[in-house]
Amino acid sequence: MPSYNVLSKTLYEIRRAEVMIRKVGSSLWLQLGDVDSFTLNLAPTFIERKGKNGPVRTTRTRILNEIASTVSFTAMQKTKFIRAVSLLSSEGVLTQDAVAAGTFDRTVGIGDLIHAGHYDIADVEILSGATSLVEGTDFKVVDPEFGMIQILKVPTGVTPDASGKFPITGAYTATAITASDKRLLAKIGSNTEIDVEIAVRDVGKNSQPKVLRLWQVTLSPNGDIAYVDEDDVTGVQINGTALDLGGDQGIGIEVDLAA
Repeated sequence: MPSYNVLSKTLYEIRRAEVMIRKVGSSLWLQLGDVDSFTLNLAPTFIERKGKNGPVRTTRTRILNEIASTVSFTAMQKTKFIRAVSLLSSEGVLTQDAVAAGTFDRTVGIGDLIHAGHYDIADVEILSGATSLVEGTDFKVVDPEFGMIQILKVPTGVTPDASGKFPITGAYTATAITASDKRLLAKIGSNTEIDVEIAVRDVGKNSQPKVLRLWQVTLSPNGDIAYVDEDDVTGVQINGTALDLGGDQGIGIEVDLAA
């Protein structure tokens, strides 16, 4: 048995860790990237039997009734998985067939924004009657990835109605988007139970190498999701409930990885 040493490095925990997850049913692990913190909270609840036959009530029996096991971590990198969890969504994939001759019809005025109906658009041409609108003068493709077009002015030769509106027809092309492009499509609120196995691998300098494994954790976002924020770098706080799978497994294990 090693002798006790007050400065023994193996008795300290340097709180730096790598957090990995594995979706239930999958054999592949995913790294969560930069995780600012990770905590496990075990909250036991007891039932107590009080003695009532004296001047002061005393505890006669104390029985463990429940252990609530929760985890919490703050992910700083917005991986597709973290973005999906923050929206209670599965990791869907955006797809789109190539469009050779897309069209749209609108009644518009100066400053109006038009969504063509597809992503990744190009070769936009717009007519108002027989008059062609000039790109960069009469209209502008302000966001081709999103498919957004803005009307800048009434084209020469076109007379708007009393409200300043005039009819247009448009044509465009759009490139194909396939699953191999790996563009996330998250359906918000569509997946309320995101179950994963979690492994927290200690990587602290001079710390005791170990790993915490939690067999099944149901994850959910905690707090507001900041799309516009004062901070340049913001994290996503995720909470979870660690589940006991039955038998003598408990909710997980902690294992030393070195003697």
